[in-house]
Amino acid sequence: MQILRLLLIILPFLAFGQVKDYVFVGSIKCSGGAEYSILVSGKEKSNISTKKVNLANFINQLSQKYLLVQTKEGKCNLDSTITVNLKRTLPAVSLLKILTDIGGFQYIFDTNLQFKPSYILLYKENIPFKDLINFLIKEIKKKNKTLKISFIPERQLLIISKGILSYSLQQQNNTFECKNPALQNYVDICNQNLCKRHIISISNNQIKLTPYFLCEKGGKKLYQYKSKCRQNSYISNLYIDNANLLEVLKIFEKLFNIRFIYEPEEIEKVKGANRVHLAVECLTLSKVLDLLKKNFHLYIQKLGQNSYRIYTDRDAYSLVLQKVSDVVTKVFYLKNISVKDFIRLLNLYFGNQVLFSADPIFNAVTVIAPPKVINTIEKKLGIYIRKNNNFDNLMTKIFYIKFGSPKKIEKEIKEYLSKKGTIKYISKARAFEITDYPTNIAMIEKVFGRFLSQNPIKIKVSVKFVSINKSFARSLGINWAFVYAGTPTSIGYQNYGGYTFGGSGSKSLLSMVGESYLQGTNPTFNLAVQLAYKKVNPISLQLSALESINMAKTLDNPTLLLLNNQKATITRGIQIPYQASAENGGTTVEFATANIELTVQPVLLPDGRILLNLQLTKDEPGVFVAGQAPPINTFRINDSLIIPDGSTIVIGGVIKRSHTNSDNGIPYLKSIPLLGWLFKSVNLQKNDQELLVFITAKIINE
Repeated sequence: MQILRLLLIILPFLAFGQVKDYVFVGSIKCSGGAEYSILVSGKEKSNISTKKVNLANFINQLSQKYLLVQTKEGKCNLDSTITVNLKRTLPAVSLLKILTDIGGFQYIFDTNLQFKPSYILLYKENIPFKDLINFLIKEIKKKNKTLKISFIPERQLLIISKGILSYSLQQQNNTFECKNPALQNYVDICNQNLCKRHIISISNNQIKLTPYFLCEKGGKKLYQYKSKCRQNSYISNLYIDNANLLEVLKIFEKLFNIRFIYEPEEIEKVKGANRVHLAVECLTLSKVLDLLKKNFHLYIQKLGQNSYRIYTDRDAYSLVLQKVSDVVTKVFYLKNISVKDFIRLLNLYFGNQVLFSADPIFNAVTVIAPPKVINTIEKKLGIYIRKNNNFDNLMTKIFYIKFGSPKKIEKEIKEYLSKKGTIKYISKARAFEITDYPTNIAMIEKVFGRFLSQNPIKIKVSVKFVSINKSFARSLGINWAFVYAGTPTSIGYQNYGGYTFGGSGSKSLLSMVGESYLQGTNPTFNLAVQLAYKKVNPISLQLSALESINMAKTLDNPTLLLLNNQKATITRGIQIPYQASAENGGTTVEFATANIELTVQPVLLPDGRILLNLQLTKDEPGVFVAGQAPPINTFRINDSLIIPDGSTIVIGGVIKRSHTNSDNGIPYLKSIPLLGWLFKSVNLQKNDQELLVFITAKIINE
């Protein structure tokens, strides 16, 4: 099994042609469950040398020659016990570096240091992590007696030097000549291969960099060295101990002169954000982005040359990705590799170009990426992708119901399912969750495509409440006494059904255009007029004109985005104060509520039109009686209308009448019975306001 696991790790490198002929050197097992394999390039010949070499160059060569691969998930830290089994000789300093990588330690060494390599062939069982490190240090010092090697467990730090470095890392004496603090958070910033160390200070979300000095005889000396990074990285070393993620982001912003845009509250909720420990070398901006993505599971979108938007939620980032680029979704069924290993390859070679979700049960990975990236994945990782997944892998899809009875559709779909297939109805979303073989699901899509959709059916409902002077209602082109017999309208749309609209007063509210399609009835009370707009809405223009002369007023203009067959309610009201008796015998002020309430439920029909189930409730305060709660007169109507997609209906007939009587005349004389009419004039004013409700329904296609 171990050989098979190693082959699965080595095969990706063979496929990409970057690393060839890797040979197994040995293994490391931790008591926390983690297992590692050490590989060496087959090109490198076994060359054991006892000559002195430069330590920096030697470690760089080791990094290129040896490969550490984690073959089993688990923990491995200073409290673990380790079993080491080496099949070939290995430089002791190489194994020491491997242990620092496994434990996540920081190691520091003098770049000009010369030392003699020592080689070991080791097999030890259940040795404590710290003891193994001390054992390797002794092996190295056997041939390098003047070498200073210090391991500081509490700081997870390993130092190889001639003595000066280890002194500078300890708490320095608080003297006049040397007052530098002990090394804690620091960064080595390089310029033209010369790196200078700076201490990082964090205070009130402000980042300050202070040059770091070594305490030597005669005073201070700026700590600097030649860069050991091959890529001439701007940051040679970065060490951060016990900072939070928000502070780390600000450090990255200052070091690389970039800007991160994020919600601080969301960042604080990220797992591990309260305490961050970093020890990295040869740091570049791309490594920073990868570190944030892999270690903290953040999703990063590049906005400009130096700005990045950070998302903590995959779905939010996925929506943004779909808006800004042409992406596709594809399911890869895997063979000869685990889901975790396949995801590692995706992260390693495609990084931020892909989004994915894993399904270990079916050994599959769903990838969201641009088509070119999908094609590249198929070419480079084709040896791990199963070609005949249609026959031996189950998959799950969600289908949303466009129209029809869920029970009847479910009964029909069951006839197309295999023995392992299942179907589950999700009532709140009016959707089916179907699990079956891909071929069966493809057949269901083809047969029931008219009734089902892979995207939620969304209908945008816009409502406008308008109070208008009744004498101007006719100027809008709304005539409540016409006979519509299904003839074409002047704007090129067909009226539905043949209805007589008539009546008066507050009872003349709604009927339905085309009601006979549903109920086979022919209501005769007043109906809202159907308005089908093309480019310019003439009624909106006239309403705006009436509002400018105070003959109309828009009360509210809400917009709803509803799922198919979903109900929503819009309420607008006032609180009416009145005096009521209190328990102590006094009076208190209480409030009665008078609302205008509209409940709407849009339903998509097979022909593409929309059925609107409506309920309108209008409350009006009645005649007020002192000391009592004002009576509330309620008008309610329920109805259903069918309109084309994007059309508007108008609900009218809710009328508020106000009559005013006033008289003018000569005082006293106008009060004389009968003769008073000769000395006065009477003015009768009637002002009727009508409430119109404009409702527009439009299908939203995603």
